[in-house]
Amino acid sequence: MRSQAHILIDRSAEAVFDLSQDYALRRRWDTLTPTACLVQTAPQAMPGAIVRCPTVYGFRLDVAYVSWQRPSVAAFRMVRGPWWLHRAAGTWRFVPLGAQRCRAKFIYSVRLHPLVARWLGPWVQAVITRQSRRRLAALKALAENSQPFF
Repeated sequence: MRSQAHILIDRSAEAVFDLSQDYALRRRWDTLTPTACLVQTAPQAMPGAIVRCPTVYGFRLDVAYVSWQRPSVAAFRMVRGPWWLHRAAGTWRFVPLGAQRCRAKFIYSVRLHPLVARWLGPWVQAVITRQSRRRLAALKALAENSQPFF
């Protein structure tokens, strides 16, 4: 299943990208994985770096960056997760719409274990969509705050 959500943010794509990738500030906007952190020895987010993402729902995902192209794309795939989640990947895109405006878009692709896909699929899709919208709204609110966040 595939899910996507987007929002317009009155801040540069560079600033919003940097905010989305700042794990120290993650708690201030991320409603799904507020305590996500890099676990590899990589000094920063980059292809191959592993991020541990404990969720507010009580399960944990470990994801690896497959693309990191500041200021436009951060893409990742799951390398470890709950048994019922067979495969997961995501892309966060930040498209400039002028010097101080951008479109932030979260795209997720998830494949559930066949034993649970039929009954858990609709719920998972609804949660991913709802959480994507919440996360983007919170990212927008923080990014557009008049106080600098760096």
